[in-house]
Amino acid sequence: AKPLYHKLLHCWKMCVQILDQALTLKNPDDGFPTIHYFLHPVSFFFGGAFPPDYFEKVKSPMDFGTITSKLMDGTYQKVASFASDCRLVTANCKAFYSGKPEGAVFVGQATRLEQFLSHQIEALERFDSQQGADAKLLMQNPPVTDLLKPRKDFMTSLISYLRDLMYTDST
Repeated sequence: AKPLYHKLLHCWKMCVQILDQALTLKNPDDGFPTIHYFLHPVSFFFGGAFPPDYFEKVKSPMDFGTITSKLMDGTYQKVASFASDCRLVTANCKAFYSGKPEGAVFVGQATRLEQFLSHQIEALERFDSQQGADAKLLMQNPPVTDLLKPRKDFMTSLISYLRDLMYTDST
């Protein structure tokens, strides 16, 4: 039988914390969240369509809304995939906006976000390569625990109690 849900990444909580911390990063000049323009696909900011030259410069669009969805859905099974997508968001911004007069603001925000995330992602990757191996092994082979069998007198009293209940569907 196929499981209903994907297994969560062994360090899922750390990934969520990285995204939460990125949401708190503010621009020093206006106090606006630095991540704001990176939360949705670029098409969101262009009326639902990508700019005409976007795919000439960006081969794999990515945004933090998509990353969050993939993390919550259990799509990420490796830390490297999560880290790669986080880095791809800022790399795409720089690739598209570098050299454009209107792009200086976006490239600046991408650089700021990239610097902030680099420390977080490096720490995540260190964890994954060190302690993460044990966590991965534990997730692949969870310990088998024996459930205690309830005492016969307890089960008998429970069954008697349930038989004596009067079920009614009225409120």
